[in-house]
Amino acid sequence: MCKLRKTAALLLALSLSFGLAAPAFAAEDNPQRGVLSYTELIAPQYEDAGLFIDGLAPVKKNGKWGYIDESGTVVIDFQYDYAWRFSEGYALVAKAIATSAGNDSEYDYTYYMEAEIGFIDRDNHYTALVDPAADYDSGWNPVPGPLTLTFHDVVFHYPNGDTDSSRFVPEEETWLFHNGAAMLKTVDPESGYAKQFIYRADGTRIVSQNGIDLLGTPTGPLNEGLIPIREEGGRAGYVDVNGNGEIFLEEPFGPEITTDWGTDQSYRSIYHATSFNQGLAAAYQHTYDAATGDGTGLIGFLDKNYNWV
Repeated sequence: MCKLRKTAALLLALSLSFGLAAPAFAAEDNPQRGVLSYTELIAPQYEDAGLFIDGLAPVKKNGKWGYIDESGTVVIDFQYDYAWRFSEGYALVAKAIATSAGNDSEYDYTYYMEAEIGFIDRDNHYTALVDPAADYDSGWNPVPGPLTLTFHDVVFHYPNGDTDSSRFVPEEETWLFHNGAAMLKTVDPESGYAKQFIYRADGTRIVSQNGIDLLGTPTGPLNEGLIPIREEGGRAGYVDVNGNGEIFLEEPFGPEITTDWGTDQSYRSIYHATSFNQGLAAAYQHTYDAATGDGTGLIGFLDKNYNWV
């Protein structure tokens, strides 16, 4: 029985090999075999372009972005300084406030654009995104205003001769609405610190109930009512569209260990969480063993009650 299986497997492998080789021999007899053809629906005329979604695509002409339909007709005129593809009936756009910061002995700007961020619908109705702390009054209370972000590619020159760089350039496949909310990522040009925000389709930012920012930085899009986040301290958690959330605390276990520096204890902590899908979310757990000083990382799945499945 074993020999028959081996023989059958060998014959199958040989037949597949010859079957795969046959088109190559045929291609030599017919040089046109495998040649692709296409029909040019829209003539090349743009400086840049994005994907067609729901029949519209962002295109750039004379330094400005607009939208065309699949026949090439301009549906939304060229008026934006950056435009993303449509998603769920909306497209994020940027209106430049400043496009050049100049170069000096400290900074070299290859690219710089400070812009107001908003979104449009298919009829080009514009909604500005609101920054809950765009400014502060005399009592240091936050004052709402239009959200402005900086797109840049800059090199820093330090007095000792060292250099550092910071880069944040718009990308086509980011900044999309998903389940009625958009996740925006930005990078501060001077500190290099990355931030992410979640905005509703009415232009308001999803914030915590106790302040202007979420409990942590979003690490994934809104899905099934929850947004995965991460604290600066490294702990993960989730918030809903109203800013109510939960951060996973460290879970100590085992006896305390006496060391030369005092006492220590083993603990577990969830340090990264992902978006929910079909009631489950992948999560990364770090475990610290006080007896050995070693740490391990494992991946599992959480349900909506935050229990391991």
